[in-house]
Amino acid sequence: MLNLKSKVLGATLSLPVVAAGLLGTAGSAQAITFTSNSVEFYLQEFKDAGATGITIGDKNFVYQESHGLEYSDEIRIEFSGPDYVLFYDLEYTPTSVADFSFDYIVNVTDPSYRITEVDNDSTVSTFAPSEELVTTFTGASTTVLTSTNGSVNLEPIAPSSTVLVENLYTSNGGTIASFQNSFHQTTPEPTTILGLGLLASGMVVARRRKAAKA
Repeated sequence: MLNLKSKVLGATLSLPVVAAGLLGTAGSAQAITFTSNSVEFYLQEFKDAGATGITIGDKNFVYQESHGLEYSDEIRIEFSGPDYVLFYDLEYTPTSVADFSFDYIVNVTDPSYRITEVDNDSTVSTFAPSEELVTTFTGASTTVLTSTNGSVNLEPIAPSSTVLVENLYTSNGGTIASFQNSFHQTTPEPTTILGLGLLASGMVVARRRKAAKA
């Protein structure tokens, strides 16, 4: 049985039937679903969820692959209205890591919505002189964003119900302490105005952790 860390905030946690086979033996499993607006779990648990993934709100997150990261690192997903954010804390990944990658898929389970904006952000402990996290979002179109020394990047994308997210980091002598990927969804219309979304909600700014790690 999957034993999610799940520090759930603000609402009831719901765990539908999950077969014991989810952790490596053959077996069937329903997606792990949370009715709260925030949940935390370890990278290992995300990987073990397999193709069923983790569902929170109307988003299903499915692990693809990772490199250079510790499976005890913590991930948090939360949402407010149309805005969803995935935070990754490199608490247990050595600061000496030369590079890492972290890839996953986001599926919108409500057919009336599409992801129309994305962002990437990072918390940099040491500048040497420039640390970059490159995130590629591939849905109906491909958008590449680069967070340099903790900068935030927000861009519209072609309305997409499924987005592959690929995070790639190569050290320039410094370290990244944490990073985040954010998603804003709308009801697709020809006259949809983009560019509000995540920044308007204030969620990204409120949750960014720019203090240097000790």
